[in-house]
Amino acid sequence: MNKAYIVTGASGGLGRLVSMALLQSGAHVMLSGRSGLDDFCRSYPVQVSCFNDDLEKHLGKFIDSLYKFSEKVKNAGIEIHGLFNAIGIPARVDANASNEEASAVIHKSNSVNYEIPKTISDHFCRISPAGTVVFLSSVHSYARTPGKEPYFVPKQKLEVHAYRLARLQGNMSINTLLPGNLGIGMSAPAREKYSSEGSLVDTDIIVQQALELLTAPKFTGKRILVIAKEGKTTVENV
Repeated sequence: MNKAYIVTGASGGLGRLVSMALLQSGAHVMLSGRSGLDDFCRSYPVQVSCFNDDLEKHLGKFIDSLYKFSEKVKNAGIEIHGLFNAIGIPARVDANASNEEASAVIHKSNSVNYEIPKTISDHFCRISPAGTVVFLSSVHSYARTPGKEPYFVPKQKLEVHAYRLARLQGNMSINTLLPGNLGIGMSAPAREKYSSEGSLVDTDIIVQQALELLTAPKFTGKRILVIAKEGKTTVENV
């Protein structure tokens, strides 16, 4: 109850699940999402601060809000403890797209999945030089989902950035979490395929892993990989 966290990508997926768990534990949380945060604001009016906007269009506005949130909680005697960077979108490239169109999609994916999280984490390090950062990463940069176009998610760059931060910020804990196939937001064919393979991860396990990294970090600059195989979910420190 005396700690505060920042969560990006809180509108859905793992970001939303982790946000709910933090708020239920009594933490103060600044949430960022393009929509879907009103219920948090209504249910936790004292604990939560919501940034309902598009980070790609209004990143500067978010950074200003981040510093204001930091000052507010610090003045109340609350420690800024962690950042969970869960922002990210699958950037799908249509098979009939021109080279220019494909390049634009990949550029947008690089911005949302790498440049924005990197910028936010750099500012967080200034606010909380002894805090913890968890990046939501991805195993593949180019992947195919059944029933949909291939997509690009260049989050491996975040792992390079995490190692760099870990070297530069000796008092911080910097980690990347690779969640595997959550099944959240998937198309029905994809969910059916991964489910039949037994490769959908247990969301309770991955949320718990995220919370452990955020609240009691044990690793610095490490990749935490969650794997589901034959219906069993395991966690590996890579």
